[in-house]
Amino acid sequence: MIIVPTVRTEGVAKKFLLIEDGSDSVDIVDIAERYFRSTGFEITSCYDGKCAVAHLRGSQKFDAVICDDWLPDMTGLEMLAQVRDLRARMPFVLAADEGRIAQLGKNIEQDACSCVVAKPLTFEQLLAKIEPLISRCASEP
Repeated sequence: MIIVPTVRTEGVAKKFLLIEDGSDSVDIVDIAERYFRSTGFEITSCYDGKCAVAHLRGSQKFDAVICDDWLPDMTGLEMLAQVRDLRARMPFVLAADEGRIAQLGKNIEQDACSCVVAKPLTFEQLLAKIEPLISRCASEP
C-alpha cells in the first residue's frame, strides 16, 4: 500500500504520484486520494509501473513518488530505477512489508532522495518521511 500527500509551498499544492500494486487496492487508493485532496494536495494514481512511467514522461510535473514494493509489472526497485532515469533528484518513497525493509534499505541507502517505509503506515507517518526528502532534494541540483 502506498499513499502520497503534499506540503504546501507558497500557496501552491505539491503534486504526488501514487503507485499502488493493482486494482485490488482501489479502495485504499480512493481513500488516500480523498484524504489528500481534502487537505489541499494533488495526487495522481497508477496501478502499475507502465502507467507511472507514462505519467512521469508526460507534461505533468510531480514533486514526489510513492511506490509499493511489488507492482504487477515490476518491483519497487525497478520503478526507482525508471524514476532515476527520468529525474535524478525526485523524492521517492518505497513502501514495503516489514520483512523486506533491511534488504531494500541496502539497495537504496546511497540515494539521498529515497527512503523505505514499513507497511502499514498512517498518512502522518508518510508525510513525516516525505517532507524532509522534498526539502532536501528540492534544494540540491
